[in-house]
Amino acid sequence: MISRASFGPFFMKGFLFIASLSIFLTGSLVARTPSTTPNGIFALDTGGVSQGGTFLRTLTGYEKQFLSTTGFTTQSYPPVLVVLHQVDDAGFSSSSLRVDSIEGGLPRIQVDLIGDPGDGGRTRKLLAKAMILREYYGSSAPLPGSQIPEFPEWLIHGLGVLCSPSSGKKPISSQFLRGETPPTVEDFLIQRPPQDENHSLADLYDAMAAALLKAALKSENASSTLIEWIGHYDPNVPRTNSSAWPVSWKMRPVEKRWLLQMAGSNVADEGATKLLTVPEAFRRYDALLQELPTQDHSLAMLKQAKGSDFIIQELSGRLLALRLQSNPMAIPLFEQTILFLTDIKHNSLKKLQEREKILVSLRADILKQSADIEGYLDWYEASKVPVRSGLFDRLLSTPETPVRKGPVGRYLDVIEGRGWQ
Repeated sequence: MISRASFGPFFMKGFLFIASLSIFLTGSLVARTPSTTPNGIFALDTGGVSQGGTFLRTLTGYEKQFLSTTGFTTQSYPPVLVVLHQVDDAGFSSSSLRVDSIEGGLPRIQVDLIGDPGDGGRTRKLLAKAMILREYYGSSAPLPGSQIPEFPEWLIHGLGVLCSPSSGKKPISSQFLRGETPPTVEDFLIQRPPQDENHSLADLYDAMAAALLKAALKSENASSTLIEWIGHYDPNVPRTNSSAWPVSWKMRPVEKRWLLQMAGSNVADEGATKLLTVPEAFRRYDALLQELPTQDHSLAMLKQAKGSDFIIQELSGRLLALRLQSNPMAIPLFEQTILFLTDIKHNSLKKLQEREKILVSLRADILKQSADIEGYLDWYEASKVPVRSGLFDRLLSTPETPVRKGPVGRYLDVIEGRGWQ
């Protein structure tokens, strides 16, 4: 038995004595020294698994991404112990996570991975949950028999993807880009994650969860909200499971950014998730029309074009995706154009040509209105706003001119200096 006194100096400094971890790896007294990541979030025991040593680089990547993504700071909490087991290791049929305590009242969070774990979905979830639990428990072990807190599944899945060094940017095949009703945050929060065996659906859910978490973390004071939401263990206060969504994250703005993130995942342009101005949105609109294989790139002439059904479907989807990225002022043009494409089969060519002229006129009206609004806002910024942004200070500043006084001015200064008595 290891005495508490032998660990005293390490407890005072807040560090976990690595030898104690080695003893608890397999329940035996055969010590193995785990390798730790640079910031001490993970300690890895390869357990004799071939090529297990390379997994330490993966854990280092998780550690780095976790700290930069969530806003947590490096703490001297006991590390998460990650143990790799052989496939035929007795007692371990699947990867798992467990939480208990060690000598001295410190928590032990252990992740057991079978074989060469790689960086799949289950590994991502276990490591993400383990890192959250490490922040939650800190240096206080759970009381015997106490319930281990559960966190929302979308948070675990999303954090696992954002922290994974090998996940990369994954396109999201979203039906809402093809005209269907866009998903809502409320519906996604109550959606059950697919089984790991269904790789396609599981990858889609993980990517959507990562996009939602990334959008939420752009909220005001997002990191402090996340830290407060996860909480910190207090043995004197009963713990209830976390809510599905923190109140401080305003759902509608997050939902808008979420949809933009998912729409942007389907294109190579990194700037696709930014809100486009009206002129930029119309430039992209014009570029789409320039691709039409019709005379003068006419929308109306699609009625007589070969393969028009495919062209209309493809153009409608791209216009819908562009609509989600655009300034709200530009939306009427996109909606009217999509409606125009829907009605091509049911209208004569002459009527379609008349409606196309209306679209051209609508585009010009919106562009003029946008310019007028921008000009007015510039004027208002320059002359009415009490706290200015500084954009027009150089133009508004009046150069100082030296004061030149004549005999009368000097005489009045003398009289004023006498107090006008």
